[in-house]
Amino acid sequence: MATLAELAEHGIVGSAYALPMPVREEPQGERLSIARIAEIQQRVDAATPGPWEEHAAYGENFYAYLGGPYLRGVGTLNFGDGDDAEADKALTVNAREDIRALLSELFTVRAELRVARGRVAELETDLAAKKQDTEAAVKGWERCRSSLRDAAEQIAGLESDLGGATARVTELEAGQENPLAFAEKLDAKSLDNFLIALASATEHEPQDAAIARIHELIASYRKEGVASVCRCGEPGVGPYVCEADDCSYDFPELNPFGGGPVHGHDAKVSRKCSHCGWHTSVWHVDDGSAEEELHGHIVRAHGSTEGGDAR
Repeated sequence: MATLAELAEHGIVGSAYALPMPVREEPQGERLSIARIAEIQQRVDAATPGPWEEHAAYGENFYAYLGGPYLRGVGTLNFGDGDDAEADKALTVNAREDIRALLSELFTVRAELRVARGRVAELETDLAAKKQDTEAAVKGWERCRSSLRDAAEQIAGLESDLGGATARVTELEAGQENPLAFAEKLDAKSLDNFLIALASATEHEPQDAAIARIHELIASYRKEGVASVCRCGEPGVGPYVCEADDCSYDFPELNPFGGGPVHGHDAKVSRKCSHCGWHTSVWHVDDGSAEEELHGHIVRAHGSTEGGDAR
């Protein structure tokens, strides 16, 4: 150790306990490594327990640990009488226990730091997953908005079509009467005969012919209201259509002789419904056609299979 004289030769003058200290920059950004902490821990564990207290029995400025079952001496520590003497003394005699406490706190803080870092990693993972979910939700919402726009456009188009169709229906209803309005003017017999003729028309083959026949039938009733002109001689006219008083009976279903009534051969068979008094057509041959016509009427009009007589 240098003497005061030797220090004075180098321009260092002052008390031994208050020598000027060179200014030293504190290291920035240095972290204690595990090995460095272990070295400090070893030195602390090997040192005399503290706090260290004065024990004059062994001499002036002698310090020892007095808290154990026996005296554990440290040695003579002369802190001098300067302004910092008491501070140096407090730092020195408590250094061992202070360092132990700091190391304990360091271990606790580092353990908490590891837990915190683990939690931060978990939160970052959760955040990344939620970010992906959010991005997917945003994309899904954009798709929904696009679909809604498309649907709105389709609905607008359908509403426009519906408006046009409604206007067209109104136009047609205003310019065309009910195609079956004539049926309201028919009496019971005429209406029944019309329905029989309509059923007969549906039996035409092929289907197009049946549809055409139905249109002809409806057109004829609409035109005449109730048929009053004999049409039996017209081509394609089926049975049960003619209601004219001057009917020539010129169709094979009612006249197998191909013309008007033939004297001596005209059976003039007709049947009357006993329920309502309805009459069948006048058949010129007694081959069961009148009975078949009556039976059809009774089933349709009365839901029965009996009732009728000959005329």
